[in-house]
Amino acid sequence: MASLKLTLACWDSDRTRPLIDGSVKPEGIDLDIKLLRPRETFRRMLDDQEFHASELSLASYTALIGRGDYFLSNTVLVGPDGPEILTKTPTAVIEK
Repeated sequence: MASLKLTLACWDSDRTRPLIDGSVKPEGIDLDIKLLRPRETFRRMLDDQEFHASELSLASYTALIGRGDYFLSNTVLVGPDGPEILTKTPTAVIEK
């Protein structure tokens, strides 16, 4: 079975480096990683939804929902003890 091709926009940080350097590889996914500064990532995702997935600030996500765009999120907080996934399914789906 062919791998699912996805594009991820993110910044090179301790949270994303395992994906970038290949030490963590999502099973069944051919991940095309675009390394962009957060401001560039947020703008391109907000304006054009250019990527399949990206890092996004809470403020940027709130702006998307506020203008009525359809957008799914999976909230992950990273703290001193590592990542904690708050939701495994979208918490809100806004229909246009």
